[in-house]
Amino acid sequence: MEVAQKVRRNISLLRKCLGYTLYSPQIPLEAIQNVVYFEKLPSFETVYNFFREYTISAGFWTFVNDYGIFQFWNKEYIQCLSEEIKAKVGSELVLEVAAGDAMLSYWLRQHGINAKATDSGEWYERRNGVERRARLKPRAEVEIIDAVSAIRKYIPKMVIASWLPLEGKVDIAIFNEKIPIIVLIGEEDGATGSAEFWDRYWEKVGCKKEYGTCDRWNIARTDFFSNTELWHHSYTAFYTLKG
Repeated sequence: MEVAQKVRRNISLLRKCLGYTLYSPQIPLEAIQNVVYFEKLPSFETVYNFFREYTISAGFWTFVNDYGIFQFWNKEYIQCLSEEIKAKVGSELVLEVAAGDAMLSYWLRQHGINAKATDSGEWYERRNGVERRARLKPRAEVEIIDAVSAIRKYIPKMVIASWLPLEGKVDIAIFNEKIPIIVLIGEEDGATGSAEFWDRYWEKVGCKKEYGTCDRWNIARTDFFSNTELWHHSYTAFYTLKG
C-alpha cells in the first residue's frame, strides 16, 4: 500500500502543477509489480504489454523516476546478453561500472557470468549543467569505487555500463583505460554520456563498434508506442580494442 499511496500522491501533485489531467494517470500496483525486476525477471512480453498500456500515462514517468529505472531488464534480454558475454570472455571477470542499483550484474551472475558491480556512490543526474541527486540506491551487492579506480584494481577483460550519466565524462575515462572489450547499454548521442564521446571518441582510442544481437529484447524508459509499433531508443553496443 505504501508504494501505491506514494504513486497516487505524486500524480496528484503533478496534476495540480499542470492544471489538467493527462490520459490514465494511474498505474495499478499489480502492473508495476509485474515489470519491476528487483526480485524476479519479468518476461519481455510482460514488459512490452506494460509499455503498450501505460507509457502514455502521467504515472509512467512518476513510476520510473521513483524506482530509479532506466532499463527494463527482462528474461530474454539477460539470457541473450549472458550468452554473448560468455562467447567473448567465457568465465573471466566482467566489471560493471556506474552500476547504480547493481541489478544488471546481479542478474548476469544468476546466468553464469562472473560479474562484479561497482559505483562511485555519487548517484547524481546532470541536466542542463545542473546536478541533482538521483533517485537511485543499490539493490544488490556493489563496491563503492569510481570507474577508473575499479578498472585499475581488477584489470578486467570486459567492462560493462548501462545508462552512463548524461553530460558526465565517465565514458571518456573508461575508454582511455584501453579495455579489450567495453559494452555500453542505453540511449545514444545526447541521452547518455558526453558529447565528446559521441563524436566517435572510441575510434580515437582504437576501438571498433558493433551492435549485439539482443536488442530485439531491449526496452528502456524512453521507448514508446506509435500506433502499434514500439520505438526503441536503447542499444547494446560492443566496443572492441583493435589489435
